[in-house]
Amino acid sequence: MLILLDENLLSKKLKKPFLDVGYTVQNVEDMGWRGTKDRELLALANIFPFDVFITSDKNLPYQQNLQNLALRVVVSCSTFSLQ
Repeated sequence: MLILLDENLLSKKLKKPFLDVGYTVQNVEDMGWRGTKDRELLALANIFPFDVFITSDKNLPYQQNLQNLALRVVVSCSTFSLQ
């Protein structure tokens, strides 16, 4: 599974659990897409093709049309700390 982490989730500690179970994980910065607007970012992630886009932007589903995307969008609704 190929996962893309949003700009608001750049912590290397967040990538580690996904990598430990065998997923391939990139973040927006790794891809050179930092600062890209949400609509363009979702289009790029969909074309790449990533399987999953993870963000903590709770407004994303209300601001963007997610229905025509092949990738899944996961919005982290809880606050957590990786120590």
